[in-house]
Amino acid sequence: MIHRKKIIRIWILTSLIIFSICSIPTISINPELPLQNILLHNIISTSGDDSPLIINGNLDLASQASEGNGTVSNPYIIQNKQIDAGGNGTCILIQNTNKYFTLKNCSLRNSRGAYPNNVGIYLKNVTLGYIVNNTIYNCFYGILLYYCKNNKIENNSISYGSAGINSWSSYKNQFLRNNLHKNHSGIAFYESNKNSIINNTASENTYGFYIDYYNDDNIIVGNSGNNNNDTGLLLGWDSQNNTLKNNIFNYNKIYGILLWNGVHNNTLISNTVNDNKYGIYLYYASYNDIEWNTLINNEFGIFQQPEDGGNIIQNNLRQDKIHIDFNFLFIELGVICAVGIILLMWKAKRLKLW
Repeated sequence: MIHRKKIIRIWILTSLIIFSICSIPTISINPELPLQNILLHNIISTSGDDSPLIINGNLDLASQASEGNGTVSNPYIIQNKQIDAGGNGTCILIQNTNKYFTLKNCSLRNSRGAYPNNVGIYLKNVTLGYIVNNTIYNCFYGILLYYCKNNKIENNSISYGSAGINSWSSYKNQFLRNNLHKNHSGIAFYESNKNSIINNTASENTYGFYIDYYNDDNIIVGNSGNNNNDTGLLLGWDSQNNTLKNNIFNYNKIYGILLWNGVHNNTLISNTVNDNKYGIYLYYASYNDIEWNTLINNEFGIFQQPEDGGNIIQNNLRQDKIHIDFNFLFIELGVICAVGIILLMWKAKRLKLW
């Protein structure tokens, strides 16, 4: 009888434990979302979110603004939007406007669909916009400019996307004091000219700054691209006449600065490039001016290929683990090999083996 009561108690206790475990709420895992932020995602996804915002033209812009009249002294104001795209859809799309407006203090997240349904803030054919103090999280593109000019993108915080800020065929825009963290590329440019990239911070991305494919006459000053998983700043594909000045590119896993694939006539002056594998790496890069930079504790200071002609490299402070200028290394190796062959032939002749 006692044994039977004990079995019943054990069965009841076991049932209570199983019921309790089954009653614990579970967190559904979005495979597109970084695992370390699942809890944050569930906390900030609230039923009080705003609907995605689509604006097409100046009249639409005026109707969606909470104040202003679209002039330089009294711009339209759109602010305090809380939008969760739910994994598919752009949070805010503004297109075909040329009135002054400010978009500020918004929290945008989870736009991960197929293009163009994967952007936090998408500006298309927009002029005179001011995008400031927004937080964008887990969107494929944080802020995307497409055929835009004379806009200012300032003090936004963007993380966990493919590109934090992406500029396509856009010019004369300003990118100021943005914080790009844990994206594939912090800032990415394609065919974008005469822009100012100033005092931005890009850390723990794959590429801090990815300025690739025909980008000319851009000013890149005072930025920080540290602790990225590949490169601090890449400048590539026939980009020319860009100025890199007073930037810091430290502790990147491979390249501090990478110039590659036809870039020419760029100026790199007074940058700090420390503790990378390669400080400044040139690959098919010619007629660039590289002066007064600080390169300390990189494995290789400035790495050149024989094809890299006409570069001016002078007055740089270099204290590297391995200090090699590869523009001359191959010539030196060729001379050493030639001397070695001559000595071997002379020795063989003396021994009557030749």
